Amino acid sequence: MGFLWASGLLLCGIWLWGRHSAQELVLPPAVVRIGAIWAIAAAQLVFMVLVADDLCPRMPMVFTGWLKLLLGALWWAALCYIAWIVWDRVV
Repeated sequence: MGFLWASGLLLCGIWLWGRHSAQELVLPPAVVRIGAIWAIAAAQLVFMVLVADDLCPRMPMVFTGWLKLLLGALWWAALCYIAWIVWDRVV
């Protein structure tokens, strides 16, 4: 299930990355790009936590922990940036 979830998020991110003309009428292009980055980072994080940790249970946290931290920080930063852009546009 984790692999399917990560694959779906990755496909959504790739689809958003290629979108420019249709979404520009509703959302700014920055929101579409950051949404794509958010979905791709979420896909990688879900894959690492739910799939890769089960496939390689003896991998030391020293090797995988910093990458999970980086992807989690990128996920939160993209989410906060999207919220800031949308809030700025509404207010």
